[in-house]
Amino acid sequence: MIAEQFKKLLGVVCPDVVYDVSDIHNPTDIHNKGSGSRGKRLKSTKEMIEKEISKAKRKCATCQQIVHHDKRNCLLKNAEK
Repeated sequence: MIAEQFKKLLGVVCPDVVYDVSDIHNPTDIHNKGSGSRGKRLKSTKEMIEKEISKAKRKCATCQQIVHHDKRNCLLKNAEK
C-alpha cells in the first residue's frame, strides 16, 4: 500500500517488458573521481600520435631497423615467445 502511494507520488510506471540481464551493458568513457593527477587534461588521440612521431628513433639491435623501439620491446623478440 505504501509502495503504491510512492509510485503515484513519484510518477513511476512499471515496465511492460522485462529486460534480460545480457542486454544491459556498462557505460563507456566514464572517468571516476580522482582519475589521473589534478590539473591535467585528457589528450586527444591526434595529440598522442603527434607526440609519438616527434620522438627520436633508435636502431633496434634485434630487427636492425631505425624505429621507435629497442631490443627490450621489439616485436620480433615478442613474436618468438
